[in-house]
Amino acid sequence: MVHTKIARRYALSLLSTALHEGSANDQSHIDFSKIQPSSKLVDTVLADLKFVADVVKSSKELTALLHSPVVQHRKKEGILKEIFDGKIDALVYSFLILLTEKKREKLFFEIVNAFIELYNECYNILPVTVHSAVDLDSKQQNSISEALQKRTGKTVQATFRLKPELKAGAKVQIKDVVIDGSLQYQLSQLYKKLVQESPLV
Repeated sequence: MVHTKIARRYALSLLSTALHEGSANDQSHIDFSKIQPSSKLVDTVLADLKFVADVVKSSKELTALLHSPVVQHRKKEGILKEIFDGKIDALVYSFLILLTEKKREKLFFEIVNAFIELYNECYNILPVTVHSAVDLDSKQQNSISEALQKRTGKTVQATFRLKPELKAGAKVQIKDVVIDGSLQYQLSQLYKKLVQESPLV
């Protein structure tokens, strides 16, 4: 929980700076209702954070090195410079160096996740995952996305995944909330009801 709060604080500071086109603006809070995010830098920062995350995840050695408390931050900075300098925006590169100086590099992935959540909040985006028993064509996917968008009032960013064990219907997952409309769920509910009405003696 403490780490999550720290990660969110770093992410919030980075987002605030990006929204103000790179000017130093270390805010502890952003009132999204009072801003109109149009900064191209924000999109660049998001893309670069994802890129760095993918690179680090792809290398066990790099992950271990960045997480090591034994390796001096100067050495870590040198490695980051060799890999990322000139390949990502200067703001993101400076942010990575800042994390090593503050010994917060272990929180990088938490910070990326927090930044994505704040970005979505800023742009009124709602990521959802739809699990379906059968493959859905583009028309069906669009229909589901539009229905969810109408219901939530947000721009829905849907990911569709095939899950044959659902038998029929679909499950919609929004963060930790699952809306279950599958036959599997209906059958399990029916079974529970039968067991409750006819308990074994």
